[in-house]
Amino acid sequence: MTISNGWAFQWVKNQEMIEFFNFISPLLQLPNQKTLADEILKNTAESVQNNIEAAAKEDKYGVSISLDGWKNVVKQNILGLVITRLDEQVLIWQKILVEIVKILMQQLNILAHL
Repeated sequence: MTISNGWAFQWVKNQEMIEFFNFISPLLQLPNQKTLADEILKNTAESVQNNIEAAAKEDKYGVSISLDGWKNVVKQNILGLVITRLDEQVLIWQKILVEIVKILMQQLNILAHL
């Protein structure tokens, strides 16, 4: 919910949000910022990545990979990645700094062998 709403992780310290969640469920214990940004975010990202890989493997005819590059406002080179299945299900949309393209190329090599 935090990511999909574009909220900063500090919402868990907002008194109105605390009161709102206490009203909905008085027994609910909200995570702190650090737990939300570290443990929960990392576990969720890993789960999403596993689901994406599983969905890509399910398409017996392969996937289409589209790349696009641009520079952001601070002149960093960005590479966008979209992976689409034959049934037009979009699996990944990602923006990465070009400095980590080597990692991307390794991932593409793995996907090519799915």
